[in-house]
Amino acid sequence: GPAKLQASGLIPVVPFLNQARYGQPQTQLADLIPVVDAANFVATSLMATVVHHAAPRMLAINVLEAQFMNDDGSVNREAVKAATGSLWITPAPLDEDGKLIPKDQVPDVEIKQLAPTDLRNFHDTLSLFARIGAGLCDLTPSDFGFGVSDNPPSAESINESKRERLLGIERFNRQQAAGYERLMRYGLAVEGSDPGKRLIESKFRNVGTPTKQSMADAAVKTYSQ
Repeated sequence: GPAKLQASGLIPVVPFLNQARYGQPQTQLADLIPVVDAANFVATSLMATVVHHAAPRMLAINVLEAQFMNDDGSVNREAVKAATGSLWITPAPLDEDGKLIPKDQVPDVEIKQLAPTDLRNFHDTLSLFARIGAGLCDLTPSDFGFGVSDNPPSAESINESKRERLLGIERFNRQQAAGYERLMRYGLAVEGSDPGKRLIESKFRNVGTPTKQSMADAAVKTYSQ
């Protein structure tokens, strides 16, 4: 259709600021970023440690390169590399001048098996970071999959644990309500209507998402009182 000029002389732009009451808007995840960085570092260290500690490792002591020989008497570097990759190797001792002890004087090679670790320290650290992050975001550890037992908590305890989060959402909605109202008045002004003649109110759905049964029960109690 043909273009239509707006009737309002104002620029119909409404900023929606996050935590504007503090004077400097910022993301609500600002406090969570250091915790996420720390968790990523621990998870990276965990993956690097899994290679060497999550499975039994073989340790060889008093190993000489001369023990990996080719038929022509030269050292088989590929064999040394392959052995080093599959074993933890401790070289044979040196004499006082820093030279290798003669082969016939080197103690016999000793091979041991190191027991694996369950990496529980990493798991506990990640669990701690998850709990800290849950507290910063007004979440419960169960929201992150921690502390979930075979017997789930009751609906009342779940709602009580989410109380702070719900209150935070309600505060955020009230903060943004004025912006939505102003936006609708801009819409009326653009269309040429008087933006002051209508009562505009922002209404948000109940963040607690109560069931019909709980709402009916609350209505009966309110009416009875």
